[in-house]
Amino acid sequence: MKRNDPDNVSSAELGKWLGLSQKAVSENPAMVRVSRGRYALKASIAAYATALRAAATGRGSPTAIERARLIKAQADAAELKNATACGEMLDAAAVEREWSAVLRTVRSGCLAIPSRVAGRLPHLTRHDVSEIDAEMRAALTELGSGT
Repeated sequence: MKRNDPDNVSSAELGKWLGLSQKAVSENPAMVRVSRGRYALKASIAAYATALRAAATGRGSPTAIERARLIKAQADAAELKNATACGEMLDAAAVEREWSAVLRTVRSGCLAIPSRVAGRLPHLTRHDVSEIDAEMRAALTELGSGT
């Protein structure tokens, strides 16, 4: 092989063509070596481009696949964060706390009905008030059990 063959270049020259360091060229398995320290320019560029395409489509090394998975997970997390910030998505725990507070207030109000009715209608007997109380509790229990 002639040293002045335009297709056979040094690792430094091939690195300039590909934007890589001399060390990166010599350690890259895609580069086509023709002799010690010399590389086939066109064949190496073609092999390097093929390796890059394979990595980009997920057919590359496991690290490329893991990197793609990480990038997708980060994008999903950012999308969730943006949806929450825009008010399109709510925190489930916060919604549950809010509804629990509302329902506790409703329950307390319902349980207070018998004593309020007894105060407004003094002609009702204790038995009448206890029956109203029992009905209110039965209705709340039924609602609470989901039946």
